[in-house]
Amino acid sequence: MADTVYSIIRPMGLAGLLDRAISLYRQNFIKFIGIIAIPFIPLMVIQTGLTLVSTTSLAERLSTYTNSSNPLDLFTPSVVGAYLGSILFLVLNFIFVQGLASAALTRAVANNYVGKPVEILESYRSLSNSWGRLVIALLAVGILIILLILWTIIPCIGTFTGPGLVSFVTFIVSPLLIPVVVLEKKDIFGSIRRAWDLARSRFWWLVGYAVVITLLGQLIVSGPVFLINLLLQTLLSVIPGGFNQQMIVTTIIQNLVAIFTSLLYLPLQLTFMTVIYFDLRARSEGLDLALQTSTFIEESSESRDLPEIAQQSGAPIFTSLDLGRFALLSLAIVAVYALLFGAVMLLGLSLT
Repeated sequence: MADTVYSIIRPMGLAGLLDRAISLYRQNFIKFIGIIAIPFIPLMVIQTGLTLVSTTSLAERLSTYTNSSNPLDLFTPSVVGAYLGSILFLVLNFIFVQGLASAALTRAVANNYVGKPVEILESYRSLSNSWGRLVIALLAVGILIILLILWTIIPCIGTFTGPGLVSFVTFIVSPLLIPVVVLEKKDIFGSIRRAWDLARSRFWWLVGYAVVITLLGQLIVSGPVFLINLLLQTLLSVIPGGFNQQMIVTTIIQNLVAIFTSLLYLPLQLTFMTVIYFDLRARSEGLDLALQTSTFIEESSESRDLPEIAQQSGAPIFTSLDLGRFALLSLAIVAVYALLFGAVMLLGLSLT
C-alpha cells in the first residue's frame, strides 16, 4: 500500500493533476455525488419552490400592472416572503453545502487518494468538529474579501494590486482552505495563514490552474444554462398557456438544469483542490515520503489527520515580491476584461 501511495502522491504537472482529479471523480462518481446530494438536493428543492412562489406572484401582478400603478404593489407578501426565504436559503446553503458537504467530500477524496475506502455516511461521521471550523474559516475569508475589495479603491497601491489580490484570495486561497481545515490540526486563523502560504508557494502556476478549472466550471455549469435559455426563448411562443404559465415552465426548467449541472461540478471542483493540496505538500514538504515511512497507511482504514510536517512559517505574511505579483496579476485581469469588452463592442458594431 505504501508503494501505491508513494506512486500516487508525487509532484505532477498540470495535465497529470487534471487527469488524476478526473480519474478520482470518475471512479467514485456515485459516492462523491451522493455526499454532496444529501444536503444539496433538499435545499435546491426549497429554493425552486421559493422561486416558483415569487415568480408566479410577480407574473400575476405584472399582468395587471399599468403605468399609473404603484411600483410597490409588485412586492406582495408572497414575493417578499419568498425573497426573505431565499436569504435564509443562502445561509443554509453556506453552512450545509459549502461547509458540511464540502468537508465530507474533501475527507472522502483524501481517503481515496491514499488508498482508503470511500463511504458516504462514514465521510460525514469522520468529520468531528472540522466542518464547523470550516464554516467559520470560510466566513472569515468572505469578510477578508470584502475588506480587500475596499482596498481596491485606495489610490495607486490599492488600485494596482487590489484586483489581483481579490482574485487570488477568492479563486485560490479560499478553495485551498477547505482541505487545510479538514485535513490538518490548525485553528481558524492558522488555517487561513497556512492556505495563504501554500498558495504563494506556486503563485503563477496556481493562477493558471485556477483559470483552467474556472473555465471548466463555466463550461459545465453556465454553458448548459445559457443554451437552455436560448432554447426556451425560441420555444417560448409554443409553450401552452398564457404568460404566467410560460414563466412558471421556464423557471422550473432553468432551476432543474442549474441543480443538475451544479451537482455534477461541485464534487469535481473540490476534487481538483484536494489533489492540488496534496501536490503542494509533496513539492514543498515531502508528503509522499512522509506517508511512505509513517504508520498513517497501515494503522486502519479510518480517516486520520495527515502527518504534521510543516513548521509554522517564519516568512512575512506579505512581501514586496507578493506586491509585484498582485500588481502584474491586476494588469493581466484588466487587460483580459479590456479585450473582452473590445470584442463585444466589435461584435455589436458588426451586427448593426
